[in-house]
Amino acid sequence: MVMADQKQIFVSMVFVLLLLVVSSASHHHAVNEAEEEEEADRISSLPGQPKVSFQQFSGYVTVNEAAGRALFYWLTEAVQDPLSKPLVVWLNGGPGCSSVAYGASEEIGPFRINKTASGLYLNKFSWNSVANLLFLETPAGVGFSYSNRSSDLLDTGDIRTAKDSLEFPGWMDESIPPIQAARSISYRRELCRPLCSSAG
Repeated sequence: MVMADQKQIFVSMVFVLLLLVVSSASHHHAVNEAEEEEEADRISSLPGQPKVSFQQFSGYVTVNEAAGRALFYWLTEAVQDPLSKPLVVWLNGGPGCSSVAYGASEEIGPFRINKTASGLYLNKFSWNSVANLLFLETPAGVGFSYSNRSSDLLDTGDIRTAKDSLEFPGWMDESIPPIQAARSISYRRELCRPLCSSAG
């Protein structure tokens, strides 16, 4: 009887150890995937961009797999201490106006286009001096956002924009890269202190 109990304890310990190894391996795989996604979305520099002290990321987030609908985002981190700064999500009005072409390039973004020469220069009034900026191209069909269904381009408006935009934050923990992948979950949650604007 004692031998059977010891064998059962040994089998249980081996099982727990195996679970720990599998769990650790899957966590390591998830961290590696997050690091790969971060690097894939990282912008090292834009053409004609001056040297900057902040990081930038851009990419696509699928908001409707069945339709193949994806929204484009551009994240510019705050110039200093981005972890302590709020996240401003910028949607240009309409809906139907590009947040990258207008919000980022002509309003609150970090760069301006040099009109007399090629290249960019820093916007001294950019909001990324006080916040992290997320420019979201919505609805699909605006700016770089797209849908694989052409009928989606006929069905745009406030309802579609709201539904797709609500899908976007669910992906933030997996798609929008943090400063470092190791801080990804706390980084994104800390950044999500809301700021709202009814302008547009």
